[in-house]
Amino acid sequence: MKTRMLVLTGIFVLAVVAIFIFASCDNGSAENYFIYDGTTYPLSAGYLEVVGPQNGAYGFGFTAFSSGIDIETEKGIGEAIYISILYPTTSLEEGTYTFVAGTSTTPYTFDDLWLFLNYNIAIDWGDFYWAKAGTLTVTEVSDSTVSLEFEVTLDDGKTSTGMWSGSVTIW
Repeated sequence: MKTRMLVLTGIFVLAVVAIFIFASCDNGSAENYFIYDGTTYPLSAGYLEVVGPQNGAYGFGFTAFSSGIDIETEKGIGEAIYISILYPTTSLEEGTYTFVAGTSTTPYTFDDLWLFLNYNIAIDWGDFYWAKAGTLTVTEVSDSTVSLEFEVTLDDGKTSTGMWSGSVTIW
């Protein structure tokens, strides 16, 4: 009976330890990322630029960089994303935005979304892909926090998805 109790206690302790180990493991999903051609690229620094009025709309630029790029020194190699968003007022708001090719002045649209892979910011060189169609959903905008998701078809015919949820530096 005593041996059976020790075995059951041992199994219980191992189960608890396993739960803690698996619960603390990184599941491979990044909170801020984009996916291109089946590869997930994590993003670590986000920026929101207030561009200003643009013929009936108000422009905002969202940019995010991977940890390999230091925007302050303009050095490093990594990944980045840029989105040009148009809204009817001076404050970016939650909503669904539709891609419009070319230079748009229509509110609730975005007219640029660029993915940068192996991007060397110092010499502005890398692999660039741009959206040809898609949607962008902004789910939160506050003083220094933005949450957004996108799904686009790129110039090479591939689909890319991504999201950002967190603090941004206002430019």
